[in-house]
Amino acid sequence: MAIVKDNILMQLVRGTLGKHYIIYERNGQIIMAVKRGPSRKKPTQKQGTLSAIPAYSSICQHRLF
Repeated sequence: MAIVKDNILMQLVRGTLGKHYIIYERNGQIIMAVKRGPSRKKPTQKQGTLSAIPAYSSICQHRLF
């Protein structure tokens, strides 16, 4: 992770560079870092699973119409 100072180009740029780097702003500082990969941990019981999302979305859709 690098904190960028006094670089006009980086003051205007935010987002990702390819699949490897990300440029973002936090607490007024511009940060350039290696992009994080997906988590290898399983979701906790409290977080649930992704398989429940389609069922929930179909329930919500029926309630709207």
